[in-house]
Order: sequence, then structure tokens, then C-alpha cells
Amino acid sequence: MGTVCYIYSVDCVGVGRAAPVKNLTVILGVIFGVFIFKEFSWQNKLPLVLLGGATALVLLSTILLGKLVTVTGLARSSCPIHLIKPKLKKASQYSVVGFGFALSAALFYSLFGIP
Repeated sequence: MGTVCYIYSVDCVGVGRAAPVKNLTVILGVIFGVFIFKEFSWQNKLPLVLLGGATALVLLSTILLGKLVTVTGLARSSCPIHLIKPKLKKASQYSVVGFGFALSAALFYSLFGIP
């Protein structure tokens, strides 16, 4: 399911914008590990500080990589936007759908690591 969502997101917003958003998989995996599976001890602060710094770097790289790609000519005819709402024509609407698919791909990829 994650791969299908990722392919749709690439069709809607291009690989330059879809890949950084999909790479938020790491952050979602950390959230699952810390809050659901209790993989960190709250007494030892150093791993949590390092985790926070790494999370900030991943978010920063996602934002920077997303801003490097121009907005014009994002969507292709294969973008499955008609599945959500027919007759959408604006590039911003394709962006919303594409980023939604990329976030869905990140969620599905992060769920894949749960035993």
C-alpha cells in the first residue's frame, strides 16, 4: 500500500517533492517506538536529546528539499486526483493530493516495521 501511495504522489507532485515527504517514515517510526512500544527510558536524557536533534534534521531536510523544486508543471495526466474529487484543475489542488499520498506512503512504510 505504501508503494502504491508513493507512486501516486510522484505522479501528482513529482519525485523531488514526494520523496522528502515520504522520508518522514523515520519520524513516524520513532513516534511509534517512543510512545507505543516504550523503547526509550525517560530517565536518561542524552538519547532523547540526540533523537530530538536527528528528528529536527530530518524535518529540516524535508522542508529544504521540498522548496528546491519548482511548482510549475507538477501534475501529470496519470495523477489519480479524480478518485478524490472530479474536475480539479489547479496545481495547488494537485499538490494537496500529492502530499496526501506521500504522507500516506510514509505512514504505511512506518507501519511495515511493526512486528
